Amino acid sequence: MGNFINEIFKATAKSYENILSRYYPSHGSNGFTERNLTFNFSHNYLTGNPEAIIWQECPLKEKGHFDTLIIDENKKSVIVIEAKRLQSDGKKESIEADSKRIKEKYHEINGIEKYAGYQKYALLLVDAWVSKERVEKDNRHKLLHEFASAESISEIKINFDCSERYYLAYKLQEI
Repeated sequence: MGNFINEIFKATAKSYENILSRYYPSHGSNGFTERNLTFNFSHNYLTGNPEAIIWQECPLKEKGHFDTLIIDENKKSVIVIEAKRLQSDGKKESIEADSKRIKEKYHEINGIEKYAGYQKYALLLVDAWVSKERVEKDNRHKLLHEFASAESISEIKINFDCSERYYLAYKLQEI
């Protein structure tokens, strides 16, 4: 599954480069909402497997939701996705809390017991905007490298003409 996710991630980065080279949807350097991470990843996942089931803001039984749920019957896998914009130490801690929450709460997804024999994964998607002018002072790039220095992490710099640097990264963990 790791190789497939990595290919989808690379395709997602290419999608971002294609979009951002033609359209910049942000004002200044405030970046994009997290929904764009899950949407673009999910879109590319469906391109790789059009039969996959994808649900955004998948509700939990007790309280809250996960950003995205992917059920891949071909690969016998369930992927729970949480996305964050890496802007501060607090967001880094929030990403770590999301990983723990997925492991503790994935069983609250409606109907998940139907997929008892499937592999279960937590996928954390993050992005970081780094000002080219403030790169030495900007903590976001340092936080991204701390996040991306662990095993099973991939980081890609998105290339487009802008006064910012934009990075995507992911971490895939078996639940």
